[in-house]
Amino acid sequence: LLYSVTGTLNLAHLSARIAALGGTEAAIAGSAGLMLLVVFAVKAALFPFYFWLPASYPAAAAPVACLFAIMTKVGVYAIIRVYPLLYGQDAGPNAALATPWLFAMAIATVLFGALGALRADTLRGLAAYLTILSLGTLFIVAAQGTVVSLTAATYYLVHSTAATAALFLIAEVVSRERGETADRLIPGPSLRHPFLIGFALALAAGAAVGLPPTSGFIGKVLVLQAVADGEFFWMPWLAVLVASFVALVAVSRSYSVLLWNTFEQRSERSTIGAARVASVGVLLALLGALIVGAGPLLQFSERTAQQVIDRHAYTRSVLDPRAIGNDTLESMPFIPGHRQ
Repeated sequence: LLYSVTGTLNLAHLSARIAALGGTEAAIAGSAGLMLLVVFAVKAALFPFYFWLPASYPAAAAPVACLFAIMTKVGVYAIIRVYPLLYGQDAGPNAALATPWLFAMAIATVLFGALGALRADTLRGLAAYLTILSLGTLFIVAAQGTVVSLTAATYYLVHSTAATAALFLIAEVVSRERGETADRLIPGPSLRHPFLIGFALALAAGAAVGLPPTSGFIGKVLVLQAVADGEFFWMPWLAVLVASFVALVAVSRSYSVLLWNTFEQRSERSTIGAARVASVGVLLALLGALIVGAGPLLQFSERTAQQVIDRHAYTRSVLDPRAIGNDTLESMPFIPGHRQ
């Protein structure tokens, strides 16, 4: 559809050509943009397209689920990459095409993610729904499409990836120590290493929920600050704060069941393994580094956001005759404003 009205699929060309469309062609380009939004929203597990994530993540092996926590952000990247560039504030009739849709889906994702965490019956399931919750929180600011909001989104993206990945790895350790009970949130055998696992779970879950002074707390403060000047700022504030409280209740319940509601284990327990401990330690260290290095990371995030927003700098760099050659430039018609 985009190719039919623009004659190209190059992002730099599309950025200029979509803004110059009008009438029926602009409507076709807008329809194509909304179809792409559905595709990216499925990949990013946004409401109502998150149905696949709660079932698939807990079913995967812990290292695979840990990688999934990164792969889901591909959908996030696609939306942040495409919509400010092709459907930004100066995209003509299609300006800010995705903003109202993303905003509504993000708030619904936050609320449904929190409710899912509350009803989770396994630690893996809890981690899966906390992943959905973090994605909704991320898109609340990503939908705004400003430098401030994308700065907060970039920081929160790194934090949420590390926190949820650590939870999946901790869930595997818990499963190995509880035998047949695995990571189900029911009374079971006492853990062989309760202090080590309890400490790791407290750090990872506390960061995922956003307890101070974790990186999750910093990220949520940035999120709330980024939307504070909006007309309906109370909606994301209410959604994030309520969802955070519900998630805290869900995490506290899980912690209580796994660490305290136990009985003596009589069967032989498997060992954790140095590699598993090291993997969890690396992710927890990353969460700590996000606190200590929050300043430099925010500076990097701000520069990244500025580059994403400045679509003209991107199109100039791609369409620079010195980079692509004058002959190639002559064969690329309909690039408004390029020749001057």
